[in-house]
Amino acid sequence: MNRVLITRLPQQAEEFTRLLKDQGCEVETIPFIETIDIPLETIPQTDWVFFNSPRSVQHFFQNLKKPFFAKYAALSNGTAKAIHDHNQKVSFTGGDDSQQTVEQFAGMLTENETVLIPRSDRSVRRLQRVLGSDRYVELIAYKTRLLNKKLDADFDVVVFTSPSNVKSYFESGNELKKSKAVAIGNTTSEELKAFGITSLIADGYSQKQLVMAVLKAIQES
Repeated sequence: MNRVLITRLPQQAEEFTRLLKDQGCEVETIPFIETIDIPLETIPQTDWVFFNSPRSVQHFFQNLKKPFFAKYAALSNGTAKAIHDHNQKVSFTGGDDSQQTVEQFAGMLTENETVLIPRSDRSVRRLQRVLGSDRYVELIAYKTRLLNKKLDADFDVVVFTSPSNVKSYFESGNELKKSKAVAIGNTTSEELKAFGITSLIADGYSQKQLVMAVLKAIQES
């Protein structure tokens, strides 16, 4: 039986885990980071709110004390789902390439529209580099803390869900040895390259695409 590690909390990977088990995989979910909420005293009004991750959606809405009238944009389908889960309409959803997504989003804004960007203290800040500084407002909505976790088991495939999980995994003294690495997103893949690891990048963010990436990695191992 092929053993797969997903670097997420169990409740964040329930469907992913179930689909992999349906394919005969043994699955463990171990996050290598934790997020710490930062209370937001004030949330400036803008025309758009651009979310980079489901976590940024969660932290934003749990701090919202009154109705907020803006259009919502999501970097990916998973982030769009998190917005929908808060009963909000998504006016823009990105594709599989993060850099193309932020460029496309920036290009569709009208001249005077402004964007609120709730983010982690470790965010890559792609959209900010595309927009002029007078076009956006940043909110540090949560902090990402790296966890020191040394694994005592080997896996056939390790699914890395973020650059921070990559960094924490290796700084904890873990190796991949014969394991294949699957990266969710180009940014995560780039972080793996910084540690000398070539990864298989999932074709998208849907659960089916993630499972297909894992199965492909198993076939190649």
